[in-house]
Amino acid sequence: MNIMDRFLSLVPIQKSQLQLLGSVCLFLASKLRQTRQLLAYRLILYTDQSITMDQLAVSLNKLNVHIFAHL
Repeated sequence: MNIMDRFLSLVPIQKSQLQLLGSVCLFLASKLRQTRQLLAYRLILYTDQSITMDQLAVSLNKLNVHIFAHL
């Protein structure tokens, strides 16, 4: 939640993009904290394929830029 809160405090998003943001935050958190990381294709399946691999990659890049630039 920390990652999502920090991003939302910096960047306004549309309500329709919340699932994508939540998925990206979960993916990033799994890379930072877990020993067995969440795989991107599995995350897409968990969202019932409502996000694509391209959306995940672009959003992950934007999130990294906004969050880690303000540390």
